[in-house]
Amino acid sequence: MIRFQELIVQTKNSSRYDQSIVSERIVTIDTVTIERMHMYVAFKSVFPNVEKIATVIVPELLCEHGTIKPLAQQVLQVARFDFDLSTVILKSKSTNFRSDPKCSTLCIFPFLRVVILNVTETFKARERCASLDEIQREAQAVSRAMNCVHSIASMCAFFSLVLLYVSHLSL
Repeated sequence: MIRFQELIVQTKNSSRYDQSIVSERIVTIDTVTIERMHMYVAFKSVFPNVEKIATVIVPELLCEHGTIKPLAQQVLQVARFDFDLSTVILKSKSTNFRSDPKCSTLCIFPFLRVVILNVTETFKARERCASLDEIQREAQAVSRAMNCVHSIASMCAFFSLVLLYVSHLSL
């Protein structure tokens, strides 16, 4: 039996924990691509590859003439969603609307499936709604941060090889 329970996370109210490591989000936006008839959004979980915790995402794109609700997905590495804008375009009788579906807000409803004593419990995490501009800025910030991490990792690997080479020469 799966019960939905509100996920209670101890956050900014405690002095016992380092507040810089407390995050209120369990999903981050990886990429956003907007085309004429589709919007693609990829999400990552803050719990990648954790054996007993699975993240499930239910997204909704709010548009002027309806809401686009793709099927929920469990995040393994990355969950990619295709929002088919033609579904809301078809609902409009206006000719101006046919070229612009006027979608403004993306809502993310994350859930955690946690195995506790061999029983799977489902917890609802804090949902989030943001404008498409905010979502795109967040994806760009995540991308820049990841590029920085990859650059640092590449530099570390290079210096490790140099040190290995130098230590080999000194033998």
